[in-house]
Amino acid sequence: HRFSPRKMILIGTACTAVAFLGFSKMNGSLWGSYYPLWIVYIIGYIFSGPIAHQVIISQWFKQRRGFAMAVVYCGVGLFAAAAPHIIKPITEAANYKTALMAVAGMLLLTWPVAIFVLKDKPSDKGQFPDGARAADADTKAEPKSFGFLLTQPAFWLLLVGSTCSIGAIGSINQHMKCIFRDQGFTDQATVNAAWATATTWIMISSTV
Repeated sequence: HRFSPRKMILIGTACTAVAFLGFSKMNGSLWGSYYPLWIVYIIGYIFSGPIAHQVIISQWFKQRRGFAMAVVYCGVGLFAAAAPHIIKPITEAANYKTALMAVAGMLLLTWPVAIFVLKDKPSDKGQFPDGARAADADTKAEPKSFGFLLTQPAFWLLLVGSTCSIGAIGSINQHMKCIFRDQGFTDQATVNAAWATATTWIMISSTV
């Protein structure tokens, strides 16, 4: 909350775009390119992923914050469902390197929105959360230290749960094509089509 979420999104999308451009130019070196690019990608995800958007939503909404969060994450699921069908034709028409560069370019489309449309909090436009006519009574809790956070069971439950959730999603996405091959789908075109279809339905089901 000490930093502007809009600026975080700009930095994060830039890092992610750099990572994708780097992946498209890889020279076969794991330590020289692949692993460092993944670190850049992770930094980009942290800066422009769920955290920045949750901060913005929490500052614009109070009464229906959960509903607002749900709407935003429906957008995430629906775009993720469409993404394989956007990238697949590019890959087939050119190659995966061109598709990675195209994705990098698409990420930068968020910049005009973040710069000219998105606002960190209602006060940036002289407004109040939920479109209220006046500010609510200040009910902010006193800030706690990081040491206090480490003593709270809820923190550790959220940490373990989030780690398991992201780990499961990442494992499925990373190994899906290998699973298809193990099941006898040896043709690359068939594997790609099956992966795109499976990913689409996984993402659609996540929005329900």
